[in-house]
Amino acid sequence: MQACIEKYKEAGYQRISGNSSRIGSEVLEHPTSRRVAKFGQDPAYDVFVSQVIAIPSEHFPCFYRHEKPNGPFSAQSNSAYTLTEIEFLVPLTSDEASGVMAWIEAIFDALRRQLDPSQVSDPYGLTEDFLRLRTIASNHNVNIDLLKPENYMARDVPSGRKIVFSDPYN
Repeated sequence: MQACIEKYKEAGYQRISGNSSRIGSEVLEHPTSRRVAKFGQDPAYDVFVSQVIAIPSEHFPCFYRHEKPNGPFSAQSNSAYTLTEIEFLVPLTSDEASGVMAWIEAIFDALRRQLDPSQVSDPYGLTEDFLRLRTIASNHNVNIDLLKPENYMARDVPSGRKIVFSDPYN
């Protein structure tokens, strides 16, 4: 993985300061292309990207490249990793984070009470994609990890900002 990271650095990518990605990952940004290269050893992130790349949504990142240079993840080896090129996204503001956390807590409360989550007020339009992510998680034996604001980011758009699921599984 380190050799691949070095190639990206040679191409002008720079480490993102303050990166909150998990252990085993490195995130680099290209200063002019506004692309990010993420290198990681997280099989759950691989499930996320591999599945949502086929179902584009304004609430999922735009992925330009996703591959496993050393082959699939395996219990017999720790050499597998993903290389993902993704659009540049920005962290949520504190107000956005508070609002998203209130929404997702209401969604989980509805699910615990066996109520229809689509009936929960959704100021961000995230519920439909949340339900897609929930189905993918169930089908691929990963866990939803959305009770942390760090697992969402925002995309700047002409009309304001769109909330994006950036790392929804563990």
